[in-house]
Amino acid sequence: MLKKISDAGYSGLIDIELFKAGDKIYLCEINWRDSARVFMCKGTKVYYPLIWYYSVTGQDDKIHGLPLTTKDTSQYGMCEQVDIRHVFHSEPGFPRINLREWLGDVRKAQSFAYWHNDDKLPALWSYPKDFVSAILPHSMKDFIKRIIGRK
Repeated sequence: MLKKISDAGYSGLIDIELFKAGDKIYLCEINWRDSARVFMCKGTKVYYPLIWYYSVTGQDDKIHGLPLTTKDTSQYGMCEQVDIRHVFHSEPGFPRINLREWLGDVRKAQSFAYWHNDDKLPALWSYPKDFVSAILPHSMKDFIKRIIGRK
């Protein structure tokens, strides 16, 4: 699949989602952009968007010495705004967890979607709103959206 995309002339970051059911692999979607999981670069130290940038701007010499893969299976990342919901609600495939377990997961994580020690403002700006959203049941969120006229 990647060869066909490359042969068609595409050069860019791409996110391909596949899933396996039994012995078959199914294509779910192709996003012609970088994945939302790029925050995992922080923990793995494989900065693939930067590597791609260097490769298409003729700066291949800067790629040498950068890690291109990792075999570290201990990497743990968290999209904390989404993950906190599991403390308050259970969802299909995601049982409810207690706050102590969630905080343990936070301590294990090397990468976060929003928190970054060198740039805390985005996380601090969004955490309060995301926390309120996490504690509200989905039916309440839909009700509030209807009241304020959002779909």
